Formats: sequence, structure tokens, C-alpha cells
Amino acid sequence: MSNNGLPAQPDPGGIHLTRAEAARRAGCSVRHLEDLAREGDGPVMVRLGSRVTYPVAEFDQWLRSKRVKSTSEATVREAAA
Repeated sequence: MSNNGLPAQPDPGGIHLTRAEAARRAGCSVRHLEDLAREGDGPVMVRLGSRVTYPVAEFDQWLRSKRVKSTSEATVREAAA
């Protein structure tokens, strides 16, 4: 691991999702993922030039971290962020 918590070298054999695939997997729009990336609230991504991909393991971990049991819990999380 590097100092920023990311692997020192990318896993070349890892499976990645395109932004469109990630949006379908999360049930949101591509635009929403773009907005999250701009705000720094989105999942870990790999950017090579204009191409953005999401490592599946990190994307699924990020998606699991967004689970809530009620709408009030989601509101509390958003207020704390």
C-alpha cells in the first residue's frame, strides 16, 4: 500500500467497470457518477486520459458503504458528511 491508502501499483488483472456499467450496477445515471467524482464523494476510479473505469472490488465496497436501513439514517449520514 502507498501512503494514500491505494495499492502502490494497479492490479493489471483486476476487473474494471466502465462508467456506464458502474451506473447500471448502482442503479443511477452516468451523470450522477460524474457529479460524485467531481465532488470527491464517488467510488475509487482509474483514469487513463479521458477513460474512467472502476475496479469492481472497490466499487462494490463503496456501494455497500452506502447501505442504510431507513431514510432517516440516510439523512443523518448526509448531515454528518
